[in-house]
Amino acid sequence: MSLVDFAQEGTLPKIQLVDVETLKWIEKNRPDFVKINQPFTPKILEQAKKYLPSKQWFLEKDCVDSIHGIRHILRVIANASNLVFNRKTNLVTARNLLISSSLHDLRRKDDKGDEGHAIRARDWFIENSNKICRYFEVTLSIKDIDEIASTIYFHEIPYGRILPDKEYLKHKEIIDLLKTADALDRYRLPKLRWWINDDFVIVIPDEGEKSFAYNLVVNSEKNYLSINDSVKSVLSSLL
Repeated sequence: MSLVDFAQEGTLPKIQLVDVETLKWIEKNRPDFVKINQPFTPKILEQAKKYLPSKQWFLEKDCVDSIHGIRHILRVIANASNLVFNRKTNLVTARNLLISSSLHDLRRKDDKGDEGHAIRARDWFIENSNKICRYFEVTLSIKDIDEIASTIYFHEIPYGRILPDKEYLKHKEIIDLLKTADALDRYRLPKLRWWINDDFVIVIPDEGEKSFAYNLVVNSEKNYLSINDSVKSVLSSLL
């Protein structure tokens, strides 16, 4: 059975992998995007390579190649890069956003709701911030660590449950960007109602950003089914 079949029956497994039939379904349901110039991908590719997390950081090895695994994370990094380039976001916020994108789903136990995965990722980041700084070759201040930790934490929580939380309001810009970058990768999910909806995000992506995210899902998943290498499948789609 495909993920589409499992989703229709309400029997999705804990670990979920995109299959040929699901990819065909995604392609068949391509949204009718307005024609807009695609982004300058060399810079996005550079950021994806720089902030690619270590596979050793995943809590569960079965999740590395699943729908919340390394392909998802790399695509969220790419979407976040596209968003900040288009919005002229300052460099510190952009860097912290890309680190948050890299780490946000690393401590998942499975591909279902997994409530609390953001708290685990936030706590793991705080405990390992020195190692992460060395790995990404960055220097983070206490303020930066606080901002990244909050961004990771709030990515899981729907807006209806966080407004007007003081911590959210303190880091609103970066949290809103991650929530949209994450939502843009929902084109990989096997139900149309799970795809990104402007009513549920605050940073509204334009048609070009949506088209970029959708094409990245299709091309990278197609690559993965062919070469069985998650990292190469996404990076080669950004060439």
